[in-house]
Amino acid sequence: MRYNKLIASLVLILMLLALPLQALASTPSSWAVTEIEKAKSFNLVTEKVLEDYTSNITREEFAELAVKLYESLKGSKAAEVLDNPFKDTSNPEVLKANSLGIVGGRGNGVFAPADPVTRQEIAVMLNRNITAAGINATNTSPVGPFADENKISDWAMGSVKLLNGYGIIGGVGKTKLTP
Repeated sequence: MRYNKLIASLVLILMLLALPLQALASTPSSWAVTEIEKAKSFNLVTEKVLEDYTSNITREEFAELAVKLYESLKGSKAAEVLDNPFKDTSNPEVLKANSLGIVGGRGNGVFAPADPVTRQEIAVMLNRNITAAGINATNTSPVGPFADENKISDWAMGSVKLLNGYGIIGGVGKTKLTP
């Protein structure tokens, strides 16, 4: 159970980093400082995400954070690049995340690294990350229905509900996820 709390804490830190923070570009909002400092102490951040707290996080940036989380969970076992199925990125961290099964593309060899990552994509990446790290996460608590459940893609529904059930991913208010 203690291990589950650590995982939830690490994932929550990554989720906070994925939110657009309303502050000066180089300064996080006061409510986020403690969590960002924790993320730094666990080496779960990149300089890129710490540079501008007003921008939405991109798919590439979140993939980089996901690899850091995976490597933290696995200890000294670093992720490896197996191949590059994408024509729009050669970022080794994205390729590691792809090799681990954490991220996929949008089809036709496109990863779309500069696109903002969505809440449902984050849920899927985190769920795949936990699985890749060898953690069996199951949640038998009923979750939902959500007022905007019809906007959650079929490919993300299980991950969204699982991570919402653990309190790792939420949305706007108590009944909307804004996928």
